[in-house]
Amino acid sequence: MVEYGNLVYNDNSFERIIDTVPKAKELVFHENTIVISNKTQEHIFNVINVEKVIFNKKLYYIPKNFLAHSAVKEIDLSKTNINSIHQEAFFDCKNLEKIILPSSLSKIGSNAFTYCENLKKIDLSNTKIEEIRNETFAHCINLSKIFFPDTLKGIDNFVFYNCKNLKEITIPSNFKDFYLNLFMENGIEKVYYNNLDEYTKKIFETLCKENDVQLVANDLDTLLSENKSFKEINNILKQQER
Repeated sequence: MVEYGNLVYNDNSFERIIDTVPKAKELVFHENTIVISNKTQEHIFNVINVEKVIFNKKLYYIPKNFLAHSAVKEIDLSKTNINSIHQEAFFDCKNLEKIILPSSLSKIGSNAFTYCENLKKIDLSNTKIEEIRNETFAHCINLSKIFFPDTLKGIDNFVFYNCKNLKEITIPSNFKDFYLNLFMENGIEKVYYNNLDEYTKKIFETLCKENDVQLVANDLDTLLSENKSFKEINNILKQQER
């Protein structure tokens, strides 16, 4: 493990430091690290074998291309106050298996996790994300579970393109904005929803039908209003618990 304190990442000094520890497996940013510059050099983490990165609570954003193309396997942002992950921050991190996101997170840039081929689950449920930007999770070929926050309102273009192992998603009641390519070239077969407004529901029903995707209510009030049997309701709610 390599620990850095009093580090401001805004020039070549960081590159010189990590050149001296080429076999480091874990990188920890201490409390005094308050800046990660937007001028981050691309692929800087390729010069070492860092597999795990832990950030501190003073950091408030992850800049563009920060860990793009790196060998990192695990990222823990839970102790940070990060509110924004900029575009392509973790682009092509093919070894990335786990990322823990903070509750302060409100924005993820486009292509932030594109080509993270070993990422199996992403949990946004405790974040403040309102929109998932273009191709955020495209080509995450092993992604099988994603949990959205109640704040989610929209999903942009090709967000789940080539996510063949993603079989189902659950959209919250605030969900309103989506593109017709939502189901293009991915494995989504079933969408659960909660109390969508009638206009959104009608459009979404049409989109699901055109793409042979099953649309299923998973809140009790809607299920009861659809005159489903107790057994049907129980099975649907149990599926969502898994």
